[in-house]
Amino acid sequence: MLRFFNLQKGRSLQHSGVRWTLNFNIGMGHLSSMFNGLARSFLTRKGKNIGNGDGREAAEAMAKEAKKNDLILRSSGVVNIDGSKNFASVFSKRGEKGVNQDSFIVWEEFGCQEDMMFCGIFDGHGSWGHFVAKKVREWMPSSLLCNWQESLAQTLLDPDVDLESDKKHQTFNVWRHSYIKTCAAVDRELEQHHKIDSFQSGTTALTIVRQNIFVANVGDSRAVLATTSDDGNLVAVQLTVDFKPNLPQESERILQCKGRVFCLDDEPGVHRIWLPDQQSPGLAMSRAFGDYCIKDFGLISVPEVTHRHNRQRPICCAGNRWEEVASTETLLSISWLRKLVDVFLCCEAEFKAVLIMGRDPSQICKPPLDRLIPELLDRAVKALDICNAVSSGIDSVRQYQKFAEIAVSALEQKPMDDGQVKRARKALNSLLTAMKVDDKEKDFKGAERTWSFGRRGNTNPFHKERAARYFRSLSMIIAKNWSASKQIQAMSSNLVPPRGGEPTGLALPVYVMSSVMVFVMWALVAALPCQERSGLATHFPIPRQLTWAHSMIGLQERIGEEWKKKEKKGSVGLLEEMQRMEKLALNLIEFADGFQFPGETEKMEEVAAQVAELAEIFRKMGEGLVPLQAQIREVFHRIVRSRTEVLEVLDHAAKISQPTT
Repeated sequence: MLRFFNLQKGRSLQHSGVRWTLNFNIGMGHLSSMFNGLARSFLTRKGKNIGNGDGREAAEAMAKEAKKNDLILRSSGVVNIDGSKNFASVFSKRGEKGVNQDSFIVWEEFGCQEDMMFCGIFDGHGSWGHFVAKKVREWMPSSLLCNWQESLAQTLLDPDVDLESDKKHQTFNVWRHSYIKTCAAVDRELEQHHKIDSFQSGTTALTIVRQNIFVANVGDSRAVLATTSDDGNLVAVQLTVDFKPNLPQESERILQCKGRVFCLDDEPGVHRIWLPDQQSPGLAMSRAFGDYCIKDFGLISVPEVTHRHNRQRPICCAGNRWEEVASTETLLSISWLRKLVDVFLCCEAEFKAVLIMGRDPSQICKPPLDRLIPELLDRAVKALDICNAVSSGIDSVRQYQKFAEIAVSALEQKPMDDGQVKRARKALNSLLTAMKVDDKEKDFKGAERTWSFGRRGNTNPFHKERAARYFRSLSMIIAKNWSASKQIQAMSSNLVPPRGGEPTGLALPVYVMSSVMVFVMWALVAALPCQERSGLATHFPIPRQLTWAHSMIGLQERIGEEWKKKEKKGSVGLLEEMQRMEKLALNLIEFADGFQFPGETEKMEEVAAQVAELAEIFRKMGEGLVPLQAQIREVFHRIVRSRTEVLEVLDHAAKISQPTT
């Protein structure tokens, strides 16, 4: 478990399974301009113009000076020099495969500028991976600084560049060109290094320059941005794409270079890159430094450089567990559901990147995407309605929690008398009554439903404005005749895998995203109180030959079997905490019915243990339900934003495809 601290506000962000992280907090002071006179001073050193050699020498001299002044951090810890408005913390933990091959660096006052910080993480692999990662960590900052100075000088001295009118664009171009040159140079130097065998070893590299936020990614490490939501909670926003071999643009390049991409039988869902005629090397990423055995067959070290103008907290993560729902969590517990929703948010972000980022809009308007994309958008609208219903169901669970809290408060009294037992029995009866109410009779906050995208067919401006307010506030108003089971059925009705040659294009990612969306919504409906679930399907078809589907099918079968058992009893849901609460409530009511003061010692000890267990359950509910509800709201708004972006791309594609007159 890792914890990322913001010392200024005392908040923390937690995420399990990530092997190491880097986090820095950006101060609120004014950022100095990158285009300033200080940069010009780097062009000369001791009265000489800097060429490639002298520039590198000057950059290395700056690195030595920074080390001397404790401005560089290369081990777990923090760097926060006196007078700085930046804060950075780093943590690394060895995984289960032996040597820790992770390396990282934080360089405060990068390039001798007080408002600039360089941060990098390097995740090695192969027998020499830890040496490769350390060497790239050593070379990259100085090389980048040298190339940045050179690119900056050329930009400053170019009479055709108007810095005042196009400053942001030119700033990004300087960093982008600097990063591309740096990564190419580092990869060449690594290949020529005679003391490190990087033929079948390599490293990923994820670096951030904090003057604004410039991110360069080579590999499958990940950068996220810790932002603050409206309710004050920290929310993670993904900044980078994990470069895996099965991404369409990566797979296309690898196949064109005669490389191969497939999963091993014992690793379903883990796509790797292989040589044309050998079962080697099996890299799980499509970009990396080193690994020269596969460089001619599709592996590249070209970085993706992006820019984010934001003063929140970037977090860099290396490791391969972001996508996993931890197997140690109890199925359908609150913590399990939270991780399931987290997985969905990660999948949604990566899918959107695959679908629209850097892609010709006309591509997603061609068959079969001209059919599949609208179907996906329709599922998204239905998912929004389910988010509303599930969030309302969480409110019901919180009411059950209050009944349990009353009962615990009464039964914890010492000594326990008839009055306290009667009070507890009344609360427990109310709890069981609420949990046994038939879905059809449950009052879900009103008799009228606010559609996820405003009321349809209403042209009155006043009503449009009112609908927009409902939309922004994530209204939970649902019609009495709305059915969660029918909504799930509608989402899965036309969910069919790609046919023929479709799996090689974008059709497969669309199908995968649709399947994930349907599964997550179905699991939430099965777990939490939700309006009208009679006849909820216990499975939806997913072809078993698709390797990524094995784990989903297994979970679906387990949840489906539990639902069949509980539906006959009129259970309010499969949430693990609710089932335990129901069982304990029945036992305690039985005790209350036969209670006679002062009570038998042995029986009282047994009851005390049950009360303690019930107290632990509502404590976990108190800790987990509010964050889970916040995640559901985030899913709602994320789907809305993504749907809007896709519609804008489709609209743009339609406009450019119209014949000119």
